[in-house]
Amino acid sequence: MPSMRPAFLRARLLACSIAAASLSIPATTAADEPVKKVAAPDAPDAPDTPKLIVLSDPEPLSPGPGPPGPSGLTWYTGRGPYKRPALRIATGISVRVSGDPSAAYTMDFMLGGHFGLHPGKQQLGLIPEVGYTWRTPGREHQLTAGLGLAWGMGMSYHTVALIPRLVIDPSQGELAFGMRTGLLWCFRENGFAAEIAHQYEKRMGMALNDIRATVSIDVMLLALVVVGVKKL
Repeated sequence: MPSMRPAFLRARLLACSIAAASLSIPATTAADEPVKKVAAPDAPDAPDTPKLIVLSDPEPLSPGPGPPGPSGLTWYTGRGPYKRPALRIATGISVRVSGDPSAAYTMDFMLGGHFGLHPGKQQLGLIPEVGYTWRTPGREHQLTAGLGLAWGMGMSYHTVALIPRLVIDPSQGELAFGMRTGLLWCFRENGFAAEIAHQYEKRMGMALNDIRATVSIDVMLLALVVVGVKKL
């Protein structure tokens, strides 16, 4: 019995030392462990908010420039002063009512032009002409030159003109002078014309008065159309 007591005491001391050692070691708990921070997942992108685009007021469109006229002038119509050459060939009748009354066939060749004095649709203009007249029977030859005042001008409008002309007649061996005043009407795009005129001529002491009626075609205008000139 006495031999078992020291062994018991040693066992008890060993147990006490073990217990004391266990108490000296700090217990590790889950609470003592460092907390690992986990980043939260990114939130889904919000849909783009539509942006309001404010447009500025468009600038008003200005009308384009009209076709320039010969002088660079255009009014609201865009049509400048009209101009073109002319060569009329006319045929008709000449009735002499004083001096030596007779009726005769007459033919005129008139070279000139149409010239508007201002821009616009219908224009006031001038028609200068020089020409040659043949009258038969009698074989009369006459030279003429004149300047007329016209209204209308252009292929889109009729043209009416009053044209006074100086007449020189050398057909009877001496020069005779006179005056022819005609009312000219151009129609059918100004390609055709009709004229009625009075001619006074002083020849060899006699006063000759003729009433003339003719129709004509403008062969110059016809040629310009054939070759394709557009601005007439």
